[in-house]
Amino acid sequence: MKIELTPIEQEIVDCLKQMTLDADIENSKGKRWTIKHWTGNIIDRLYVMAKEKGFEPLKEWLYDLVWYKESTEPNFNLEKSVLAMECEWNMDWWEIKYDFEKLLVCNCEIKLMICQTKSDIESIFSKFQTSIDAYQSGRNGERFLIAVYDESDEGDLVYRVLVRK
Repeated sequence: MKIELTPIEQEIVDCLKQMTLDADIENSKGKRWTIKHWTGNIIDRLYVMAKEKGFEPLKEWLYDLVWYKESTEPNFNLEKSVLAMECEWNMDWWEIKYDFEKLLVCNCEIKLMICQTKSDIESIFSKFQTSIDAYQSGRNGERFLIAVYDESDEGDLVYRVLVRK
């Protein structure tokens, strides 16, 4: 069953897809993006998107990127966290799993995992779903936006929303 994206999830996916097109253009010019380029571009673009939406973005605060809202003066208290993102470019599942599990304990509306694989794409989504379902402290209906750069399929970005049952 395919789960519909929320409007903000769709904007994130569109941003990531545009980035893969930009990377293809650079690669065709002989300027192959490194892992550092990928991660930097993702964080920079989502950072700008956060600002445009009125959120405060933080890099490398608990997660690779966090969007949050805080109250106004005098206390500037943290009111809510909207997005937590983890990026892992190592294609070893155990490395991906380690970063993904940080999102399991997160209380953000959007939990975004970005990674890459050369193996069976359905297998990796299945592993994510198994991890989600195994975590006993999670809430039913909790959503995870997973974007996988599929190296085995001409560099397509494949995304899914996985939901805790």
